[in-house]
Amino acid sequence: MKINIVSSDQRYKIVSELLCESGHEAKICAPGEVDGADYLLLSVRRELTDSELRRVFSKINKETVVLCGEDERIDELFNGKRIVYSKDGDFLQKNANLTAEAAVSFLHSLTKDELRGRTIFISGYGRIGSLLCKHLINLGSLVSVYARREEVREQILKAGACSAHLDECVKADIVINTVPYPIFTKELIAKIPKDAFIVELASHPYGFESMERVVLASGLPGKILPIGASRVIYDTVIKFLSEAERSKA
Repeated sequence: MKINIVSSDQRYKIVSELLCESGHEAKICAPGEVDGADYLLLSVRRELTDSELRRVFSKINKETVVLCGEDERIDELFNGKRIVYSKDGDFLQKNANLTAEAAVSFLHSLTKDELRGRTIFISGYGRIGSLLCKHLINLGSLVSVYARREEVREQILKAGACSAHLDECVKADIVINTVPYPIFTKELIAKIPKDAFIVELASHPYGFESMERVVLASGLPGKILPIGASRVIYDTVIKFLSEAERSKA
């Protein structure tokens, strides 16, 4: 089985090595060198421009299956066989675990201080928000979480955090967003103390109307925990490759 990988992300170099170790023929390729593969693996990140993607898709065979990490642009630019591996439930949960763990390390690096006793506000209590909340509570942080739904607010209280309104972010030492939608208005951001840290963990379009004071912390697993992040991608890709090969049999 031949697998070509188009990515400059360090994780995919490790994924390529793991695939070769497991008996597959895998290599990192430039966008114009992807022909002749059974599978084409693209990054979970938005690495390639539309022009580069078109070039990639013009080079592959019609039977090549594309494993991609995003689907919106792929829908527009490619009508062949594809698998969106980044939407796999196991992948999302494992990646959330890594993101929450990496976020703690990132906050230590950002603040140059311990997190015990810090007042930390988190918007969103999904996969990442809930795990990060637990990590921070275990470290002794004073955590408040904003969530819209009543049943989620009950989960926040059971976890040992405070359920807060969005505008209570102005009381925090550190404000962290995990919601990929601009819920923090420019007016609200202006009320957050100037010495507070504002951190964006969500993907585009982000949670802040203005990013002027915001520290963008996207892709933390790949930056801080690249080995673990590579294993998650590898395990997910192998699962889909196995399923695809069984369906051919």
